[in-house]
Amino acid sequence: LPAEPAAEKPASGNGERLGEVLGHLASQLAEDAPEAQDLFEGETALLRSGLGDAAFKSLAASIRQYDFPSALAQVRKEAERLGLSLTPPD
Repeated sequence: LPAEPAAEKPASGNGERLGEVLGHLASQLAEDAPEAQDLFEGETALLRSGLGDAAFKSLAASIRQYDFPSALAQVRKEAERLGLSLTPPD
């Protein structure tokens, strides 16, 4: 079996901030809160640089279509790929 690829580091260098934003976004998406779209739109620069263009565009499409279950799955997948925790620190 091929080895699992190492988690990629966020391209932006703002891994902690990206993790916080993704954590808040995941919480809002899980609750079907319309504020998730506002958060996403307010953090587009960070999300685009941190996730990469392809993942960002896919997430943007899901959020803008109010497909929050799909968007939540994408946020979780990207957080795992980047080695980021979605739970806020204690």
